[in-house]
Amino acid sequence: NRDKGDNRFANLRNGTAMDNLCNTKRNTKFPGVYKRNDSGKYRAVITANGSKVNLGCYKTHLAACYARWQAELNHL
Repeated sequence: NRDKGDNRFANLRNGTAMDNLCNTKRNTKFPGVYKRNDSGKYRAVITANGSKVNLGCYKTHLAACYARWQAELNHL
């Protein structure tokens, strides 16, 4: 019935983790860079040794992408 609020058991379907990832929207095109809704700043993160490392929040998308790229070079 395409009603997002209809959570009846008969209306739900099984899905994998990959299905859930396909249903999400990324707010930037660069992996590891996300726009914060509360402040409007861009957050850069990287996963290193199995744990997420916060690289900080930046005023511009370009600055966050650069920080993420530098972290990639240092962690490889």
